[in-house]
Amino acid sequence: MCTVSFVPGLAGGGFVLATNRDESHRRGPARPPSVFERAGRRIIAPRDADAGGTWVAGDDHGHVLCLLNGDGPGASPPRADAPSRGLLVLELMHDPRPAAVRAWLEQRAASDELNYRAFKLLVAAPGEGHQPAGVARIDWDGATLSGCELDGASVAISSTFEREAVSHRRSVAFADFVRGLNATAEGDGGGLDAHRLSRAVTAWHAGHTPGEPQGDAYSVCMHREDARTVSCTVITVSAARVAVDYQAGWPCAGGPVVREEMPRRFP
Repeated sequence: MCTVSFVPGLAGGGFVLATNRDESHRRGPARPPSVFERAGRRIIAPRDADAGGTWVAGDDHGHVLCLLNGDGPGASPPRADAPSRGLLVLELMHDPRPAAVRAWLEQRAASDELNYRAFKLLVAAPGEGHQPAGVARIDWDGATLSGCELDGASVAISSTFEREAVSHRRSVAFADFVRGLNATAEGDGGGLDAHRLSRAVTAWHAGHTPGEPQGDAYSVCMHREDARTVSCTVITVSAARVAVDYQAGWPCAGGPVVREEMPRRFP
């Protein structure tokens, strides 16, 4: 179970993408974000301690990839030799531009070399000129690849527990959140700056279901006996930099935030 939000509208074609990572208690703690080089690009990402991959990463141009588990009813069972999906994210960061990501995945799927368990992949790219940032979603069910462009502020949810109910409640909560953002922007006579938008998105990811102030299985900040939200990662792509704020544990607990950032590079 995971929740990913994408909110465009920052200057320079920037945006905020945030993800709550929901995992079993048995999963080892992840390593905080760091900056490293890959194929001539500077990459910033947290790392999974069990397999060494990552679920979210950005480059110094402002492209961001975020992966969720596939949970659709038609998802094929995992192959016995399937590698960690987090390693796929690192592979794709060689060229995280949307067209390149889609082409690479389509080529591997066509040659029966996309040997990964089902996933949902969000591919975010900064806007060019006066265009806002955009995000595409690519789904792999273990046999078939599909995709679509998402429109404006968007949310993606993965859940194996009461999938439809969880998705509905979090989607409704996100729609309410976006309406509030828009009302705030109109009241201010303009859009939110990077700092205020990042704080607002972070607060939403720490939220609980109305009527359950301590959180439950339907909350964006998820609480269950066998699993929970283990971290919140917020990537802010502004006109000047790409910054990652990483908080281990329940976001609602207000624990320490580790920040890593790098200057944004333009073509």
